[in-house]
Amino acid sequence: MVNLAFAGQVEAGTTLAEDLLAHVDDEFPEHHLFPWASRANAAIVFRVAGEYERAHGLDTTARERIRQHFPDARITLAAVEVNLGNDLFALGRLKEARAQDASSVDLCRDALGEHHLFLTTARRNLLISRRALGEDVHEEWEALRDQYAARFGLDHRFVTTMADFTRLDTDILSMRD
Repeated sequence: MVNLAFAGQVEAGTTLAEDLLAHVDDEFPEHHLFPWASRANAAIVFRVAGEYERAHGLDTTARERIRQHFPDARITLAAVEVNLGNDLFALGRLKEARAQDASSVDLCRDALGEHHLFLTTARRNLLISRRALGEDVHEEWEALRDQYAARFGLDHRFVTTMADFTRLDTDILSMRD
């Protein structure tokens, strides 16, 4: 569903997200990680579809339940925290987004280490929030671009989307804690 949404097939991705949400609670107990990780990934799809309030609600619920039931699920929680910044930014709540992004950077660094992809995603999103609030982030942005280019190549979407200051999401269902 996330790949479909990112590939421009938003309606198909949204349909899959709707189907997933309709069935996940029946298939898995509340004390299973999958219902909450599923909500977080569905939120990515709804954000792509422009349903920002819905995405924010799903991410907020996912964060609360993951903290409650799975406090050691560091990768999953970090992903949700990064995506919550995207929700706030999309809703125009720029100061809250900047604070959320800064918190995400700290969490990713502490929980996942300096070289984890979620940390570079959180750093990127923080730079975008800071820029939106009028800060000059040019040098940091160029350094991050160079880091992405060295790691992924110039044609990778992480590099090609930098000219537009595109925020990135963290897809968590393919990751492991």
